[in-house]
Amino acid sequence: MLNYTLVDNKLTAEESNMHARPVNVPRHTQQDLFNEMLNIGAGLTMSDISSVWEALKKVVSTWVAAGDGFDTELFNGNPSIQGVFPSSSDTVESVGAQPRYNVNSGVAIRRASKEIKTKKVAYTAIGTLIERVRDISSKTINDKITSGGQLVISGRHIAATGDDARVGYYLIDESDAETRIAPDTFALNKPSEVIFVVPHLVTGEKYRLKVLTQYSGGGKLHTIPTSHIFEREFTAVATPSAGD
Repeated sequence: MLNYTLVDNKLTAEESNMHARPVNVPRHTQQDLFNEMLNIGAGLTMSDISSVWEALKKVVSTWVAAGDGFDTELFNGNPSIQGVFPSSSDTVESVGAQPRYNVNSGVAIRRASKEIKTKKVAYTAIGTLIERVRDISSKTINDKITSGGQLVISGRHIAATGDDARVGYYLIDESDAETRIAPDTFALNKPSEVIFVVPHLVTGEKYRLKVLTQYSGGGKLHTIPTSHIFEREFTAVATPSAGD
């Protein structure tokens, strides 16, 4: 069931126009996918699933790196080039254009999307919400966190902003002890994306991520900071050595 609410549509001239915004959408990880494949009773082992996944990644990555397109029931892929070429003698390299790769829904996903049931729910102001956490060193999403590495956090109203001394990001360990992220380690601190350097962590320990912010999405700050703890736990891993 896809829950949605109606909010003001600021892209049209009519002030009364609204647009639908999905709310509280569950997000599944790669491990969730593996577990579901294991549970459907197809006779696959986790080793089988992992092997097929690695083979799939290798083949698709090879096609993408070669600039090839592909068509499958789940996804279709096509390369493109982003840039402006002032003259016919220009090249991608001379103008600094960027090759891109675009992935779109295949027939199976398009067919399944027609089966989505919807439910309108009452509007509530959307507060701070972390939606995705990417660990650059381990190249994982919502899974691992690397000591000394960088985290890229995506969401809504997630900037650590305000004059309260408590404002900031925190890592909470298994004993509920909180470690604050040093303010001078932030590479980006915007409402929809935050990037910072992870402090030293205990390898193998589980951590949760919390943000405390006065950001409101408007011109004024909240008087009292609001707190949001991301729903998933992260496993701490060691910083990769230079040869890794």
